[in-house]
Formats: sequence, structure tokens, C-alpha cells
Amino acid sequence: MIICYEIFTAGREVTEEFTPRLARRHELDGMYEQVKDILVRISYINPELLNAYR
Repeated sequence: MIICYEIFTAGREVTEEFTPRLARRHELDGMYEQVKDILVRISYINPELLNAYR
């Protein structure tokens, strides 16, 4: 099995490695807002206390 794998990888072309892009600020802000809304909905955090930290 190892020999077959080595033969398979030897015949492949070397491709450029995928580099994911970083999230933009507005994308992160949207994600954090969704997480906050979910945590409030499931009563994990108190919305009254959430506004006290702003």
C-alpha cells in the first residue's frame, strides 16, 4: 500500500498550496453579532449586563 501511495504521489503535479484569506473587519463584526444574539436567545448571557460593558 505504501509503495502504491508513493507511485501515486510521484506522478502528481506539484500544485500551489491553498492559502485561505483572512476575514475582513465587517465579516468579523457580523459573526460576533450573530454569536451575541444566539447567546442572548439561549439565556447564556444577560442582555442588560451586555450593554453595561459598552
